[in-house]
Amino acid sequence: MSHPVIVSKNPLLAMSLRTQQTSGSNLSSVSVSTAGSADSLGDDPAEFEEIMTRKQLFLKGVRLFNTKPMKGVDFLIKQGFIQDNHPAIADYLMTTPSLDKAAIGEYIGDGDEKAIKVMHAFVDCLDFTGVGFVDALRMFLQTFRLPGESQKIDRLMEKFADRYCDTNPKVFANADTAYTLAFSVIMLNTDQHSDSVKRRMDVSDFIKNNRGINDNSNLPDEYLADIFHNISTNEIVLEEEQAREASKSNAAASGNNKQRQELYDIAISQMEKNARALLTGNEGRVRSSATWRNATHAEHVKPMFAVACWPAMATLSLAFEEAVDPSLFASKTEPKSREFAAINAEAIELCLRGLTNAIRVSSIFHMEVERDAFISSLAKLTGMNHVSEMQSKNVMAIRTLLKVANTLGEYLEGNWNLVLKTISAMEQLQLIPRGGRMSTEGFNGVDYQHTPSGNSSTNNPNPSQISQASSRRKVSFSAMMNEFQSQDTIIAIDKIFANSITLSGDAIVHLFKSICAVSLDEVEGSRNTPRMYMLQRIVEIADYNMVRIRFEWTQIWRILQSYFNAVGCSSNANVSTFAIDSLRQLAMKFLARDELAHFNTQNELLRPFEHIYKNNPSAAIHDLIIQSLRQMISARASNIRSGWKPMFGVFGRTAIHGNGALVENAFSIVQMIYDNSFEVIETSFVDYVNCLVEFCFNYDEEVVNGAMVLLKKCARGLWLEARDAAAAKEDESHQEKHLILEEGHAKETAIVEEDEDTFFLKWFPIVYGLSRVVIDSELPNVRSRALVTLFEILNGSGEIFESQYWSKIYRVVLMPIFEDLKDPDYKRRDLTTTIWIQALRLMINLYSRQYHQVFYAQTDFLKGLLELITLLVSKKSENLGQMGIFCLSQLVTKNGTMFDEERWELVTSTLETIFDMTTPHEVMVLDTGVPAAENGAIVAAAAADAPSVSVAATTPRFDFQETVTKCAVHLVAITFVKDMALVDLSLWPSSSSPYAAHHSTQAQQSQGDRESIAASRSSSSSGPGPEPTGPQGPAIRPRFLHNMPTGLRHRWLECLRKSYRFVRAFNDNFELRHYLYKSGQIQQMPNMFKQENLALTTYVSVLFDFYRQFGDGEGYDAEDEIQAVLEPLVQESKLIVARYLGMLSEPTKYPKDVIVNQSQLTIMVLRELQRTPIWWPNAAVVTSNAGQQQQQQQQQQQQQLEHQTNEGRQPTVSDADKRKYQGLRKELPDYFRLAIRLIGVERTDVRVALQEFMGRVGELLVLE
Repeated sequence: MSHPVIVSKNPLLAMSLRTQQTSGSNLSSVSVSTAGSADSLGDDPAEFEEIMTRKQLFLKGVRLFNTKPMKGVDFLIKQGFIQDNHPAIADYLMTTPSLDKAAIGEYIGDGDEKAIKVMHAFVDCLDFTGVGFVDALRMFLQTFRLPGESQKIDRLMEKFADRYCDTNPKVFANADTAYTLAFSVIMLNTDQHSDSVKRRMDVSDFIKNNRGINDNSNLPDEYLADIFHNISTNEIVLEEEQAREASKSNAAASGNNKQRQELYDIAISQMEKNARALLTGNEGRVRSSATWRNATHAEHVKPMFAVACWPAMATLSLAFEEAVDPSLFASKTEPKSREFAAINAEAIELCLRGLTNAIRVSSIFHMEVERDAFISSLAKLTGMNHVSEMQSKNVMAIRTLLKVANTLGEYLEGNWNLVLKTISAMEQLQLIPRGGRMSTEGFNGVDYQHTPSGNSSTNNPNPSQISQASSRRKVSFSAMMNEFQSQDTIIAIDKIFANSITLSGDAIVHLFKSICAVSLDEVEGSRNTPRMYMLQRIVEIADYNMVRIRFEWTQIWRILQSYFNAVGCSSNANVSTFAIDSLRQLAMKFLARDELAHFNTQNELLRPFEHIYKNNPSAAIHDLIIQSLRQMISARASNIRSGWKPMFGVFGRTAIHGNGALVENAFSIVQMIYDNSFEVIETSFVDYVNCLVEFCFNYDEEVVNGAMVLLKKCARGLWLEARDAAAAKEDESHQEKHLILEEGHAKETAIVEEDEDTFFLKWFPIVYGLSRVVIDSELPNVRSRALVTLFEILNGSGEIFESQYWSKIYRVVLMPIFEDLKDPDYKRRDLTTTIWIQALRLMINLYSRQYHQVFYAQTDFLKGLLELITLLVSKKSENLGQMGIFCLSQLVTKNGTMFDEERWELVTSTLETIFDMTTPHEVMVLDTGVPAAENGAIVAAAAADAPSVSVAATTPRFDFQETVTKCAVHLVAITFVKDMALVDLSLWPSSSSPYAAHHSTQAQQSQGDRESIAASRSSSSSGPGPEPTGPQGPAIRPRFLHNMPTGLRHRWLECLRKSYRFVRAFNDNFELRHYLYKSGQIQQMPNMFKQENLALTTYVSVLFDFYRQFGDGEGYDAEDEIQAVLEPLVQESKLIVARYLGMLSEPTKYPKDVIVNQSQLTIMVLRELQRTPIWWPNAAVVTSNAGQQQQQQQQQQQQQLEHQTNEGRQPTVSDADKRKYQGLRKELPDYFRLAIRLIGVERTDVRVALQEFMGRVGELLVLE
């Protein structure tokens, strides 16, 4: 097939690489003026591209036909290569040499109607005129391969016979003769040449088989004999198959030369025939009808080169390898030797020039596969993979490779790896001492020295030959080493790296990828003596290219980052040290450039320090990294922006895993940053704080204290910023005044609330970090100090946080401290419980201080506090339970006066939960074996008050120690209610000014709390004394519970009532107590007399106090007050006296201490009655209908009583009190009757109390 394009001139000669680089893919714009007057009309690259596309489609159709003939024909028709008619298809099959003959046979032998018509047209194309029958049959069978199916053969032979008779009408009587003879000849061909036939026919057999086939007459015997001899001596076979078989046989022939020559002649003959067909166009499908043109466009080169490159590469490589090294003839003086050396030198130069040009062409047209193949071939020709056999021509190849790298580096891409490996090997070879043993390390294990093995002289060269060969290698190697160390070679290598600055962004990335890969091979190739040549070169070219734009440098550093991560973690100290020092040099130079606020380039640059520190365990490397960072901070702190993050990451890791010296060194840098550069770490403030938090986990107390001091300074700096911001916007008429203590001095400053970014990016990391220290630190002192520091910051600066920020602090900072408290399976530690209690008390103080500014508007914080108190009480620990109630007392006493109904509801619900969980209900459901009816009515009443428990169920597990713990905590809970209900507000710490002790220490706060609680308890435990009175009666001092809504106040009373009823039921259940005693868990009969006495005393005292404050109630509260206060007051107080009288009547039935406790209760009732304003005559009761005269008499009596008061006598009560306390006044006769029965009591304290009571009764009788 002739080619339509002839390139008469090389258009690349007028092109430059720079032109191609700038033009990119728009190669069609590049044209070259050619010499002569060649017409350029029609020399359009698009035109040739279209032709090429058509050719590709044509070849695709041929391939499809060769596999599936029917589909192939349809495809070619569809694409317009064949007209859809039978003669055209037949002509295509006949004249297309690339079609497979077997596929043609399958197609024309098919039984399809269209295929049969094509077969007829196909056979009609053959002209058998004047051709002998056997020759005609041979011609016919050369156009296709006979299919194996008999029906297909039948159709083909039938048409052949018809065509032969048509062109030779006088040879046979009819076509049947030709048809039969054709089959007979085919059978003869098989019989004579098939290896499977054991007995072959002879001439007589063949003649006999063909008797009477010529219209019942015989063909001449001589004619048939000639046919027999023709077939037997010359097999009918496809010439193409014969040529292929000849080639295969020639390649594997083991016969004599004559046989090989015959096979060779057959193959050559077929090649000549095919070439002749292509040149003459007799069998070609595409005829040479194109115009011969001069190529004026560079694009024509690419497809032509794509076709020619592979054989060209094979030819150039083979010619280079076969060429004799001219250096071998250096000592020759003969003319022929010199001429031979010159020819070989020219051949070597031409091969290298051809390879270089091929690389240049493939690079220009971005033919990556071809370019890579040529560069790889050139690299192999350098001989660096078998150094011991290198010759001067290999050195020339090395020079050529270096030249390619210098001139075509823009296009090398991944082939930089080959170039750099060659340079690395050259550098390694320069380290070999001259005259010494040649090391083979790094060169695929090929040894430079060859020693004879074995004793046979027939298979090995003699010693003199070995000596001569070794001498030649030494000379060649010495010359090669001189070449490597020559100034030209060194300059060429240096120029490669220096010219990297001229590479484009993509090209420089490829260079760095390759040089990093080669450097890693150097480092890892020899563990004992690793090489760092390429590592030095990396630093060099990185320094060259640091001036690139940020986008390109970022891509470069992504490669270098991974590289330094790997090299810096090398097990060889020299390698890792050099890597870190190189990294420091690059960082110092890069940090000299300013970085805008939102960029992250410095962070990426310094991140390898953090990675190496984390993954390299060497302490020396850690110290080197810290010293490098110190140097960078000292010299470039003002330019560092995002680079702070990896630095603080290194310091933070040092704080946790470093030794003492490293920790001190790192912390000194952190302190230096705060002192000298704090204003420039704003963008990395969170990382700085996290770094300080990590130092708080260290075991060096001095370092920990210093870290916490810095955290406090950071918080103070933030507060000062908020103050300065407020000062800039100060408008005193619209801003709230807060009392802020600064350095121990009060200062009134207007503070504005922080915005969201400031809170989450500055404040929150500080408080969250301290919370982490409190939770995770293993040192008790550190946890406690961190806790105090945390609340100092919150107390001192919390007023600038909005409500939603406090919710975040509560959920994320404070509550995790108590996370283990919520775990029922958590095994408590003394340290943890101490932290819980300390944190809870500090939270209560925080709540008190920040109530007016923050917590007045939401109750989540209060709910959390009460939940924590409940959890403390629920633990099976007397200490935790008591401290929980103490914290509840602290919370209420400091904030109770500010609580509204919603908050009192929360407190009341918590109190009810505490009373319920500390009441040992489990003891009342034990199966004692005694019917429940015998336990008495009181037990039933106690069971009714208790939570629902299935008595019918199996007896629950009883833990006596847990019951004792509950009782102890329950006593404290009763005492808390007593304090809240009976102690004057004036005895508690003032809560009106929660900021009065803003900077007081935690120890002072705790001491003050303990003293105030102790004072309140001492006053309450001494019993109610006489209260101050005024002209209108006793002055009722304010209590906490007085400010509480009525319903909530009554629920507090109900807690006391249930407590008393429960312990009373237990104490009265002798069978249950005896059962517990007999169970062996206690050494004596159990009782709850102390709890009963305290509960009843508190309950009755509170009832009297509430009645004195609220009386019978007013309006809608009257009925509630009577039911909740007056009725139980009368019932319980009378029952106390009656029970005491009953004990006196049977003194032997009750223990002495029980009788004494009951006497004290009786005294309490008598004195509480005296303190209650119910002492007025019956006749003096004033109603709303009383006349003016009665009012005047009352005024006179009031004046007389005032006179009596001045003389120390008891005063009377007002008219309002008379109306207020009528309910209890009506019960005085019953109390008097009970008192009469106490006259015979011998106890002095009872007689004194009775005497006072009877004295008031006597005065009342006198008034009446």
